[in-house]
Amino acid sequence: KRIAIFIGGYLPAKKYGGPVTSIANLVENLCDDFDFYIISNDHEFQETERLSGIKQGWNKVGNGKVLYLRESEYSYRRFTSILDKVKADMVYLSSVFYYQMNFPAIRAANRLGIPIILAPRGELCEGAMKIGKTKKEIFLCIERTSKIFKNTYFQATSEDEETAIKK
Repeated sequence: KRIAIFIGGYLPAKKYGGPVTSIANLVENLCDDFDFYIISNDHEFQETERLSGIKQGWNKVGNGKVLYLRESEYSYRRFTSILDKVKADMVYLSSVFYYQMNFPAIRAANRLGIPIILAPRGELCEGAMKIGKTKKEIFLCIERTSKIFKNTYFQATSEDEETAIKK
């Protein structure tokens, strides 16, 4: 089975926080059962300079393969091509609010009939929702009415997060 993971930043980036470690641990712990293809930014959080030591195309990082892209390269067409070439069986998204990556990735996965798992990583919990509340509520309203997540499974890491997701 092949899993395509879309995440804002990945190793060797260090400033994207806990999700990078979570995904690295997921890859290392499940690499005997799954092949992981990670699509990520080519730069550090809030920077524009390309990460050192990465090359064009797929990079071997731990037990996964990583494709580092500029945000300007994110598109429905590009992601459809990537998912088709790697023959992904599952798409895993690591954020609710990273629409620049999520919207084209979800559209591509839906077009190809690939199931999607979305991990909010606490973004929908009460404390996190208070930060930029109005903007987030408008965004979630647009997502609900567009039904973009209709074929998406959500991963919760606690009962509180499960409640927040359902809400």
